[in-house]
Amino acid sequence: MKLENLRMLQRHSPETPRIYTYNAASNAHMLAVNTRLGFRPTGRLGELQKKAG
Repeated sequence: MKLENLRMLQRHSPETPRIYTYNAASNAHMLAVNTRLGFRPTGRLGELQKKAG
């Protein structure tokens, strides 16, 4: 599905210079998919959550 979406973007918006995608570091499957599609890590995003009570 991701590959088809990228192909559709190429057809409809070939001037798009770059694409950003986000995945959890624990999601090894999607990280592998992204690597196969040519994506490379450029940064990290952290999120903290505090439970009330």
